[in-house]
Amino acid sequence: MPATQKDPRRRAGGAVVVVLLLCGCGGERSPGREQLQEEFRRLAEGFDRETGARRISAAELKGRLRQEQAIVLVDTRERPEFDVGHLRGAILLPPAQLADRPPELPEDALVVTYCTAGYRSGLASVELERRLGRNVYSLTGGIIGWFNSGGPIVDKQERTADQIHAYSDEWKKYVIERR
Repeated sequence: MPATQKDPRRRAGGAVVVVLLLCGCGGERSPGREQLQEEFRRLAEGFDRETGARRISAAELKGRLRQEQAIVLVDTRERPEFDVGHLRGAILLPPAQLADRPPELPEDALVVTYCTAGYRSGLASVELERRLGRNVYSLTGGIIGWFNSGGPIVDKQERTADQIHAYSDEWKKYVIERR
């Protein structure tokens, strides 16, 4: 082949590299915050559908808390998760304790369960609703959704906290860090 002519295979190979780089398909890339938040939203909605729980969004719960409505917050995680960060005033009711007996709850209070992302709390809210004979709601997206929406968190001494326990490294990627 003359020196002035380029090998078409080489030209095609270069084009493939350029396309891969432009598309981001040339290797592993970390998903962006928006992509992770969309993925988390879909997971949380899936938990709500799978458990059949009544739902309450972080925004709706914030509004009801501002109205000073009687609300019982039930944290369905385990003690180490709760101690790192939880919603102010929440009572801890891990699944094993729920299986033993439901807590005594005020008749006029709105009951809202939450966990890390909504699965355990969805199951708990359905069970509590069955046992109590009244509506019980699960916080969509759990404490991750609450935290990511700017909802306040407290530690085991009820002091303002800037972190939550995300259950595992797999779930930690969905938490938006506070600074």
